[in-house]
Amino acid sequence: AESFKVMVWLVLLVLIFIYVYGLVLTESIWDSCPNDQTPLVCRKFGDLLSSQMTLYQIIYSGLLWGELWDELQEMAWYVRIVFLSYVVFALMVLVNTITSFICSLQSTVSKRERDVLIDNEIDYNERLVRQLYTIFKDFDQNGNGA
Repeated sequence: AESFKVMVWLVLLVLIFIYVYGLVLTESIWDSCPNDQTPLVCRKFGDLLSSQMTLYQIIYSGLLWGELWDELQEMAWYVRIVFLSYVVFALMVLVNTITSFICSLQSTVSKRERDVLIDNEIDYNERLVRQLYTIFKDFDQNGNGA
């Protein structure tokens, strides 16, 4: 249950992140398109859905952002800054944060599983001791414990 909750928050974080940057980049590039010098940028950021898909592909290596960067040299400086900030934040901060959450969650789950196994072993040993006590008590016919 906890791992599902963390996964939902991570997906929500990524979707909001992609939505906000997609919105900013689409609005910033919208006025410059169509443009013969930047056909790839206009195609990839021409509408909000294309922008979001492009940003998703950049995070998960489905698109090399360097190709877009080359064409963005023809755009305004603030568009390049927004795009570069997305790439830096997404590839360095966001992906590492997701990885650390997953590793931390795995560590927590492993500890819980180990604790459950230990508790089960203790319960088994206590039942075994009670059964042995009962057997020895039954064999002790005169009640002197010998």
